[in-house]
Amino acid sequence: MGAGGFHARFGFERRHFAQAQPVFEGIKVPPGEIYSFTEGGNGELGFSIVADGSGSPYRIKVRPPCFPLFSACEKMIVGSMVSDAVATIGQLNIIAGELDR
Repeated sequence: MGAGGFHARFGFERRHFAQAQPVFEGIKVPPGEIYSFTEGGNGELGFSIVADGSGSPYRIKVRPPCFPLFSACEKMIVGSMVSDAVATIGQLNIIAGELDR
């Protein structure tokens, strides 16, 4: 290495680690609980986060937009034929990957 190469490189790495430190250790947030939502493609996409004051959350729950749609499906199809149930589920535009929790 050139003149001062090791020390110059060590300083460079230290500066870049300081910039990436929140990514590795997480952002420290005060302890508490919050529910927030945003508009998704099929409805409301909700997030429930519980923080314990460390760099990573204590608990995260995601409420997908298709969950309330699928919950109401039973009341819609009671008393109908099986073929009607298939058509009803198709009209609700349910994404099955969101319901496998």
